[in-house]
Amino acid sequence: MTNQTVKPQLLKGFRDFFAEDIQVREYVINTFKRVFEKYGYEPLETPALEYADIFEKESGEEATKLFYRFKDEGGRDIMLKYEVMIAMCRTVAENINTIVFPYKRYQIQSVWRAEKPQKGRYREFTQCDADTIGCDSVVADAEFIQMGIEALRELKFEKFRANISNRKFLNGIILYSGATNEQFIPICLSIDKLPKIGRDAVKKELLEKRKIPEKVADKILDIITQKGTTEKLLASFKKQLKDIPVAMEGLNELEQIFDYLRYAKLQRKL
Repeated sequence: MTNQTVKPQLLKGFRDFFAEDIQVREYVINTFKRVFEKYGYEPLETPALEYADIFEKESGEEATKLFYRFKDEGGRDIMLKYEVMIAMCRTVAENINTIVFPYKRYQIQSVWRAEKPQKGRYREFTQCDADTIGCDSVVADAEFIQMGIEALRELKFEKFRANISNRKFLNGIILYSGATNEQFIPICLSIDKLPKIGRDAVKKELLEKRKIPEKVADKILDIITQKGTTEKLLASFKKQLKDIPVAMEGLNELEQIFDYLRYAKLQRKL
C-alpha cells in the first residue's frame, strides 16, 4: 500500500465518451452498417495490434512517423493499427483459400496515429472503410460512391461533396510531368493539400520538401488546378494526356463512373 496520490489526467489526443456521445456515434455507425449490408457488404474486424513490418512496407515514410510502435514482452516488433485497409489486406492474404470472391467487406474500428492533436484530429479515432476485392469492374467503384452518398442522405446531410479519384489517372499525370515512380507518393501527399493551402504553397512544398524540379511541379499543377464541368475537364485531360496509355485508361474509367452516377440519378451537378 502507498499513500502516493495520482492525479487523474486524460492522455493528450484521446477522448472519453459519455452516454450522449456514444448514442450519436452508434446511430451514425448503425446507419452506415445498414446501408453497407443493403449492398451486400459484410463486416470484418481485425486486431488492435499488428506486426509493424506489414504497415511499414505499405504506408510510406510519412506514415511511419505516426506509428504507435513498440516491442512486446516476447520481443516482437508490433504496433497499434494505423489504418484498417492494410490490416484487411493482411487478413485476405492469410485467408485467401477460404474467402469467396468478389469479397465485399466493411470495417468500422478504432485506429491510432501519434500525430499532433488539434481541433478535429485525435490520436485515436474511428475509421470507416468498405471495399470490393477481386473485381476489376468500375461498376464496383461506382456502386461504392452510390452507397456513400446514400449513407449521407440517410443521415440527413443535404450539402456534401463526393471526391472521386483514379490511381491510373494520377499515374498518368506523373508520367506526363516527367517525375519518377518513386516520387509518386511524395507528390500525392503534397497535392492532397491543395484545397487547404493553395497552389503556391503546394508548389513550394514540392520544390523544397519533395525536391521536385520546378518544370515538373508546374506541369502537375497546371493539370490538377483546371476548372470546369466534368465533360469539359475530361475532354481537356484526354487531349493533354492522349499519349499516356495509363492516363487514358483511368480517364475512360472515370467517364464510365460518371455515366453510371447519371443513370442512377445521383448527381445534382457535375
